[in-house]
Amino acid sequence: MQLLFSSTDYERRGRRLAKKKPRKNRTNETDLIHVFISSAQAEFQELRRDLKYDIEDEKIGRVHVFKVDLVEEKPGTNIEADIRTALEKCTIYVGIIGKQYSEATIKEFQSARSMGLPLLIYMFRKKPRSKPAAEKDKMWQFLEEDIKNRGIRIRGYDIPYKDQNELLTYILADLGVHVAAMAIESARIRKILSC
Repeated sequence: MQLLFSSTDYERRGRRLAKKKPRKNRTNETDLIHVFISSAQAEFQELRRDLKYDIEDEKIGRVHVFKVDLVEEKPGTNIEADIRTALEKCTIYVGIIGKQYSEATIKEFQSARSMGLPLLIYMFRKKPRSKPAAEKDKMWQFLEEDIKNRGIRIRGYDIPYKDQNELLTYILADLGVHVAAMAIESARIRKILSC
C-alpha cells in the first residue's frame, strides 16, 4: 500500500502529538462517525489518547466528522455497560493488538464482529517477536485463530509498523478509505430506493 502522507507528514504529526489539545466539535453529535478503539489500555494508553485526538482532528472537506469515546475517560464504575454503549453507537471498530493479553479486547472484538461492524485490525509491537516464541503468546493465538482464520485482514501482521507515527498514519488513511466506501454504498442504496 502506498502511503498517502510523506515523511514530512510523519514529522509534522510527531510535533503535533507533543502539543495536543482537545478541540470542540461543531458538528451535531448524531451526525458524527463514531469510532471505537479497542486495545489493552495499559499497553497502549498514550497511543489510544493520541489516536483519539488524531481521528477527531481529521476532516472531510472542512468538517470534522469523527468522534471517539475512550471508555477510560468516562466517569463511573460500570465499565462493561460503558463499553457496550460505546460499541452500540459506533460505526467503525479499530482494534490494536499488542503483546499484552487482554480479555476485554477479545470480548470487544467478538461483540463488534457479532454486530456486523466494519473491523479495522492492527498488530503493533514495539519489539517484534519471532514466530516460535509467539506461538506461546495468547494474543498471537487470538490473532491466528479468531481473526486471521476468519479471513479478517490484520494490518501490520506481515510487515510491522516501524513506529507509532506510522501506525497512526495508516489508521487515519484506512478510516478515510472506509468512510469513502460507506458513502458510495449509501449513495447506491439511495439511488436504488428512489427508482
